[in-house]
Parts: sequence; C-alpha cells; structure tokens
Amino acid sequence: MEFSKPIFVSYSRLDKDIVFPFVKRIEQELNTTCWIDSEGIESGSQFEEVIVNAIEESEVVLFMLSDSSINSKWTKREVLYAEDEGKRIVPIVVDDKGLRKWFRFHFGNVDYIDINDEGQCDKLLNNLASWIGVERTSKKNSSTKISADIGSQIKISADKTVITLSIRNGLNLTLKKDAERNCFVGEIPVAELLEIFKDKIDIIKDSAKGAMLGAGVGAVCGGPVGGMLGGILGVVGNRLKENHIEEDNKKVKIFNYTVDKLNQRYGLHLIKRNFSHSDFTVEVDADRVYDLI
Repeated sequence: MEFSKPIFVSYSRLDKDIVFPFVKRIEQELNTTCWIDSEGIESGSQFEEVIVNAIEESEVVLFMLSDSSINSKWTKREVLYAEDEGKRIVPIVVDDKGLRKWFRFHFGNVDYIDINDEGQCDKLLNNLASWIGVERTSKKNSSTKISADIGSQIKISADKTVITLSIRNGLNLTLKKDAERNCFVGEIPVAELLEIFKDKIDIIKDSAKGAMLGAGVGAVCGGPVGGMLGGILGVVGNRLKENHIEEDNKKVKIFNYTVDKLNQRYGLHLIKRNFSHSDFTVEVDADRVYDLI
C-alpha cells in the first residue's frame, strides 16, 4: 500500500514545465513527497478513486491556477472535492492573471501565491512545513540542489558552451560561452517580456517622429491650415517622444526585475554586461554555472 502524501497538487499538464520544478523544490526543502499526477492516470472510475483517496489523505491542496487549469473539469472537481473534505486549499498562480472569476465565486477573494514571487514562495514553504509538521531544509543548504535539479527549466549543451534558462511560459534566456573571459553571455528578451506584461504595463511602441512629421505637413500644406496641422502634429510628436522615453524606462525595469528573479530561482549571479551592443545583455561566471549543474 502506498504511503499517504500530505500535499496534493492539482494542476493542468499544460503547465507541467512550471509546476514540476516547483513541486520538486517543495519536496527537497520539506523532505516530503507530494501527490501529483505526473504520468497521466487513465480516466474513468479508477482515476476518480485514486484522486479521491489522494485528496482525502492529504493535509494541504495546492491549486496551480492558470487558464488551462481553470478550464479543466478535473482540476475544478479536485479542488471542489477538497473543499467538501475541509482541506486547506492554497491557490498558486502560475501566470500573471491573478485569481479567476470562477475561483473567487467559489472561494472568495482569498490571498494567493504568485509562483514568480520568491518572497511569497519562501513564505509558502515555511507555512507548508508548519502545516504538515516537518522542518524545512535551510535555503542555504538547498539552493544549489534546487538550481541543479530545476529539470526542464535549465539545459546545457553537450559541449557545455550553451546554457538555456527558462524565464516563463516557454520564454528562455540563452547564454553562450565566452571562452576568453570564462563566462556565459546572453540577452534578456525584453520585448517579449513586455508583451507578456502588456496588461500591466502600458507600452506605446510608436517612434518619436511626430515633430518631424508636423514640420513636414506644415511645409507642404502651407498657409493657416498647414500651420495648424503642423502645430498639432508637432505636439503629438513631442508626446510620442515622451512615450518613447517612458517605454525605454519600462524596458529597464523589466530587465532589472527579470535578472533579479532569475538569480533567485537559479542561484546564479547574472550581471549586466556593460560593453555590449545591447542594453539588456547579461553575463555570468562560467565556474558558477558549472557548480550548479
């Protein structure tokens, strides 16, 4: 008979690249085993019986919240059954969309964990340790193991000259070996990250050419009409220029935020590479990378 597992993980398999490394971290730092359907149980009565037993034997249910999981009838049934059984349910958002209406309708506007917020994840691990009655392995002792065992989130080429780090949702940072300086170098995909965060950060992508356009219209049209149009477009151009500067500032913020999160997740020391054609290039000492993998 299989031993009961105190933490049940309800998730969509479409989110496995995000969920699996996180579950592995929980198991390592809490020296426990989570129940998670990593292989894919066949549907039907056997599936239901296994799920029901696992939920009943658990103490905490982690609901990995995403568009995929909220649209899955199985994950919703799992979390509703857990509620009926009086289990402690912790929503963990694996994207940037917060709680969904369905979840708020059934459980209220409760606090949730952002899987990309290291501070929140750290607090969750401490709470889980308390809830299931175990001691947490110190972060100092476990950080290397977590980074090394991050699974599909970190990959190295056979010749150890290319490192690929998962940032989020299929977006990666590729680092290539600079043998001369004994480091790995790569560029943070800031444009793609801005697109991911577009609902939170209002980015205006127009170039600042309005002032020149305004002057051109004024010259072509001439007279009062040309002057009026030129003046209006000149004002628009100045605003576009301000928006362009604002966009650059947001890129810097996204860059700094991403570097910080990658360093927390992987235990690296990525730093900005100053002598580069790009403002968003980073480097990390090669020996540091080899120690982690």
